[in-house]
Amino acid sequence: MLTSNLKELHDKDQQQLEQAMIGCQINNPAPESEQNQDDFFDQAKLQDKMQKLCMILSHDATKLTLACKPPRKPEDASKMIDEMSNTLYRIVGFYYDIPSNHGNTPTSINTFRKAYRSMVDGLLRGTISLLISFMDKSAAPTHSSPFMLSTAALWETCKSASSLPSDNQQAVANEWKLLMETLADAKNETDNMKSSADDHDNVATAAIDDDFFDDEMDLDLEVDPVVAKKCVSLVGLTQLLFQKIQKRCIFSDALMLEGEEVMELVDVMVSKAYDLDPEDMVPVMQDYVNKVDGLIQVALSASGQENDVVWFKMCATKLSTIIA
Repeated sequence: MLTSNLKELHDKDQQQLEQAMIGCQINNPAPESEQNQDDFFDQAKLQDKMQKLCMILSHDATKLTLACKPPRKPEDASKMIDEMSNTLYRIVGFYYDIPSNHGNTPTSINTFRKAYRSMVDGLLRGTISLLISFMDKSAAPTHSSPFMLSTAALWETCKSASSLPSDNQQAVANEWKLLMETLADAKNETDNMKSSADDHDNVATAAIDDDFFDDEMDLDLEVDPVVAKKCVSLVGLTQLLFQKIQKRCIFSDALMLEGEEVMELVDVMVSKAYDLDPEDMVPVMQDYVNKVDGLIQVALSASGQENDVVWFKMCATKLSTIIA
């Protein structure tokens, strides 16, 4: 049954596959003067080629599995390995066509390149895993699960190419969503932190008022209530800022870099809140506010609407008042 399913996939969409192969021919390299200019790099065209090549690679994996499935015929397997290698060479070659920018200039597309690097890495690892699955000489002919699992995993990786970004703005937008998910987790943690601190504070107050205090009673708070309240306010306002940027700003590598650095300091601030005394948390929260302010400055240049500019400036002012 497994073999029949593979053959069915192999025989299906052949015309679509041939069209994809025609669209993925490697052209002569552009003149050096054009290669050094980002404006000449067609990001959407690369996306189209990569998606078609992933479709071809998926079919190559199917044909390789059919060729290598016991009883094996070395000549058939060798032919398919060559075809699969050629497809991978083209994928890697097109990836290296993506300009590699140093720094975060307005025209840099580092986030776009990162997304495609991750895809290429997954394809190469998936192919290696598939080839290794055929190297177990002790496996009986009926033991088809290892290579079927590897084939299916490579299919899924190829299928995920449909979500590759068409340009750097989309690449940053995709990564920004992940940052916001992490930020939402941090917001939940600070909410729990404040709730726990308030509960401990209420228990301690009740114990003292009722003359219920016991020297052995542990009244040490995990987080100082004032610190917890400030952390909740800072992270909550940061969450609103990220949402505003998502809706109103033009995404860029510079914005992505600032957003990632803010997220790193969110983790630092929240974790240190459990360990440091309130006075020691002051510089930690100040560093956090400074970093968020840096993000706001980049956001100001990425938004052309006057109302948005006013909102971002008010956000910066509010951050300062929280830790005052």
